[in-house]
Amino acid sequence: MRNHKSVGVAAALTILSIFTFLISGNHDIIPGSVQDQATPQMNIALQEWELVPAAPSNSSGGTVTFNISNTGRFSHALEVSGNGTHGYSATICGGSTTTMTVSFEFSGDYRIL
Repeated sequence: MRNHKSVGVAAALTILSIFTFLISGNHDIIPGSVQDQATPQMNIALQEWELVPAAPSNSSGGTVTFNISNTGRFSHALEVSGNGTHGYSATICGGSTTTMTVSFEFSGDYRIL
């Protein structure tokens, strides 16, 4: 009889531990788990004769979403090209915003205009 109580207590503690882990939200330590990984974001401001930041960089590679704002007076668009990748944003008027998602298949330097 005593052995059954030990097994029941051990099972209850195991279930409690698993439940606590699941509600903690710390799932990134499970290798191979399926997680909702957000696309990296990069904020870019366009204005006459200037791109802010002037030399954007991304060390994570993969897909990047550019949050583009036109802080100038004239219409502007963003272009990313290099290593077989070409991305073009919509042309936006001064004070407007848009987004553009680009997939970078290869590491290296890209031209941003």
